[in-house]
Amino acid sequence: MACEESLEGRVSVVGNEPFAYLALTTEEGRQVALVGEKAEELGAEYQGRWVRIYGSIEREEEGPGRPARFSVERFEAIEPPE
Repeated sequence: MACEESLEGRVSVVGNEPFAYLALTTEEGRQVALVGEKAEELGAEYQGRWVRIYGSIEREEEGPGRPARFSVERFEAIEPPE
């Protein structure tokens, strides 16, 4: 079983249909695609907001346009960095 990880960043939809995906972009500019039931909730209610997500990396980044996939198990809204 993978160890739980956490990331902080802003939630947004990236790309154009049919290749759009929900993503978290960290303050450093790292972007991960968000997957799982909790990711759907994030997309519906938290776009544009800063959150801390907990879960695990399902797949590492595979180059431009193929970000790491992060399976979200839980999350919390946080204040944006100053």
